[in-house]
Amino acid sequence: MEVTNTNAVTPIFTSLAPVCAGATFTLPTVSNNGFTGTWSPEINTDISTQYIFTPDNGQCATLAQMNVEIINPEIILDGRLNVCIGQNPSYYSNILGGMWSSSDISIATINPETGELTTFNTGTITLTYTLSDSCSSSSSIIVNIIDRYTIPEFSFPTTICKGYTPPRLPDISDNNLTGVWLPAIINNSVTGDYTFLQMTAVY
Repeated sequence: MEVTNTNAVTPIFTSLAPVCAGATFTLPTVSNNGFTGTWSPEINTDISTQYIFTPDNGQCATLAQMNVEIINPEIILDGRLNVCIGQNPSYYSNILGGMWSSSDISIATINPETGELTTFNTGTITLTYTLSDSCSSSSSIIVNIIDRYTIPEFSFPTTICKGYTPPRLPDISDNNLTGVWLPAIINNSVTGDYTFLQMTAVY
């Protein structure tokens, strides 16, 4: 009986183009040179992964691998969250080359390239920074446009039972103004006055 030894052949695959994070994709179960098999690990649509192809039994083929790149940049935005009407702060991203946009141009506009904000009216807007990559990756930041003399509003109870544990004084008002209280802690033994010192957008 004659036994013939042949060299195992490496399965050949066409590499996948980079995939947007969250998008679905499949890996071929038949190689370009005709070998069938399975891939591991399971497909991950969040991060770039190296996949291993294991040929089915009875084929004279080796393992093969394929790297699939996931486009999922970590966009970090920086800028003020509370802005007074008339102020023109700028906003920044850790990744250059993107474009800024405002969700409501009647409240504020933003220069698409420089990130400089121009305010018109009070309200809340969403500033979005979009990259020019093939996935149009983006990140957003919520900004409150306020009047410098906006009065803080609160809805927490102002009457408590003597000796009971008092509520914590909030450092953010119901209308999104930040500040500190004087005194800082409620005295649960006597009636008293507490003053909120507004810190939002006072620069």
